[in-house]
Amino acid sequence: MKTIVSVDSAAYWYPDRIKPAVEGISLEIAQGEFTILYGSSGSGKSTLCRMLNGLVPKYSGGRMMGKVTVDGLDTKYNSINILSSIVGMVFQDPESQLVMDKVENEIAFGLENKGLDESEIAERVKWVSEKISVDHLLDRKNSELSGGEKQRVVLASVLAMKPKVLVLDEPTSQLDMEARTEFISLVSKLNKEDGLTVVMVEHSIEDVIGYADYVFDLDAKKKMLPAEFRERLRKQSPARKQRNIPPNKIIEVKNVSKNLSGRKVLKNVTLDVLEGECLAIVGRNGAGKTTLVKHFNGLLKPDEGKVIVLGADTSNTPVEELAKHVSYLPQNPSDMLFSETVREEIEFTLKHMNASADVDEIISKFNLTEHINEYPRDLSVGEKQRLAIAAVLVSNPKVVVLDEPTRGIDSSARELLASTVEAMLSEGKTLVLVTQDADLANRLADRTVRLEGGVIAE
Repeated sequence: MKTIVSVDSAAYWYPDRIKPAVEGISLEIAQGEFTILYGSSGSGKSTLCRMLNGLVPKYSGGRMMGKVTVDGLDTKYNSINILSSIVGMVFQDPESQLVMDKVENEIAFGLENKGLDESEIAERVKWVSEKISVDHLLDRKNSELSGGEKQRVVLASVLAMKPKVLVLDEPTSQLDMEARTEFISLVSKLNKEDGLTVVMVEHSIEDVIGYADYVFDLDAKKKMLPAEFRERLRKQSPARKQRNIPPNKIIEVKNVSKNLSGRKVLKNVTLDVLEGECLAIVGRNGAGKTTLVKHFNGLLKPDEGKVIVLGADTSNTPVEELAKHVSYLPQNPSDMLFSETVREEIEFTLKHMNASADVDEIISKFNLTEHINEYPRDLSVGEKQRLAIAAVLVSNPKVVVLDEPTRGIDSSARELLASTVEAMLSEGKTLVLVTQDADLANRLADRTVRLEGGVIAE
């Protein structure tokens, strides 16, 4: 079968970096193959993806060695414009790819730039929006969409261009489990029925590997059959022991309703969070999970009803006061990172919260020592996530709210997170875990509640 992607002894250094982001990578992918790229955080998965469509090094600068060809074109000597007609890419952060205001215009944007006639554009928009199940969003504004909805719109806009190679960098990181399953099934169908070559970066590959032809492990620099790779990773997480949680309420949500952008996101929600428990909140994208937990530290105030935290009504309690007791880690870790170095990020939190801790010890605990003097936003997604979690924990809060904490992190970082949560629970802290990671919820949660359409499902 024809080789459509060829990577020969590739290495790449970002500007002003001594350590290569990618080094000694050789890989061949045949036309129509479904290949998973797997590796630890910082192993170069995202960089390798960007090498396939010329963004690295043309856009990023830096120094590259070796050779990368796609459909016979050397990425070093062909423009990004030419390569983009062959390689369609969905990045980790959908925000970075949204350029239009309205969903329908977003999907049509690339087709209009390609010069297709209006009837062809309309036909493709209709086809792909139905395939990706975003047809009901066509009249919506991108700014009104949830993270998962935005990711699906980005995917639709890429697939509308009908590329030969589809590169997906953590494409399901913002999708709930049902949407994730639908998405992976769709990608597999495009691969098997239409012959679309798929290159997918995934950390949690348990429910993806069955669709793949091969897995390329960047750490081992080896391409393997799924069965061989499964054997290397086969390891069951230890079962969580049942704990007796006293019925002491630390957070009380009483008949809370909330409107955002003209839509009622929460509808008469009543929920208690018990002191010392780990509560998992699950549900589809757009169900209101993030809206609900943002009420716990006063980032949002209820339109109707009350939220009581440690006896204080959040409606008339300053956010800075609530933040001393309730720490919130958002879905996008970059939202929390604004210092010049990793060390300064931790030091800032300690100073702001009037707390004290051994900064070097914290950074070592989260496997960030080698990045201690680096700019946080230059870290990989998994490294950013670990730094953001570390910054949340150093203030020693009574309640920690983690909103999709395993998004974009590898198995070792996920295990570190789980161990950290277990340690916090053993110290009597309260954890609220918004997650679509069923294995994590089963391992950690004392109780799970599901939101559906802004209400708690029975």
